[in-house]
Amino acid sequence: MHFKLGSAYFEAENWEFARQSYEKSAQLEPKDDAAAYNVALCFVRLGYRGDAARWYEEVLRRNPNHGEKQEILNRIQLLRR
Repeated sequence: MHFKLGSAYFEAENWEFARQSYEKSAQLEPKDDAAAYNVALCFVRLGYRGDAARWYEEVLRRNPNHGEKQEILNRIQLLRR
């Protein structure tokens, strides 16, 4: 439910509410890497680079073999600059 709500807010470009919804979804589903990934995207849109990097790291913690692993690692490196 929280993931769907986050998606609706994301589509409406309401980044803060989307972030809150995805973060709640990530808390409720601790193995769900999609919710964590979307939290990171929201933090990027909000301009919180450090928080975005931490959530991208969380994506890889939840799914070490993520299909976009190298791209996520590159994003983390750019966000940490």
